[in-house]
Amino acid sequence: MGTSGSVWGGERGYCLMIGGEPAPVQRLEPIFQTLAPGVDAAPATPGRARPDGTAQRGYLHCGAAGAGHFVKMVHNGIEYGMMAALAEQADLASFAGRVSDSGETRWTIAAALDEAVPVPVLSAALYARFSSRGAAAFADRVLSAMRYQFGGHRETPAEGPKTT
Repeated sequence: MGTSGSVWGGERGYCLMIGGEPAPVQRLEPIFQTLAPGVDAAPATPGRARPDGTAQRGYLHCGAAGAGHFVKMVHNGIEYGMMAALAEQADLASFAGRVSDSGETRWTIAAALDEAVPVPVLSAALYARFSSRGAAAFADRVLSAMRYQFGGHRETPAEGPKTT
């Protein structure tokens, strides 16, 4: 089950993205209802209310086993692209600009390659994170600051060169 909500999910709400066959997911639904933050955790998205759905309560059955993690992975990949685009336009000097990655967009790009789906924004955003680990540019500092703001991720110390 993928979980989204960052370090603030406990107080503002989070989403459980569940993968599995329908019968076991339905059998475990009381557990998901208990774990999920419920409708009062965050305001409803305008125009997206679905009375018979569970997303507004903080959980969603995404499909077969692994689908929840896949949905979370794609969500993070899209977020990479958004943050990279925003970072090109802003300034925040209190961050060094070394932007780590936790692997989700690498997996998204690998899945896109497997399916022959072009994802140029996601690829460029990931490569921008790689390049930020050298001499940090202005946009890298902003991107690092946004990663902290959106997900509570602090900058990690510089690593030595990767060996394969």
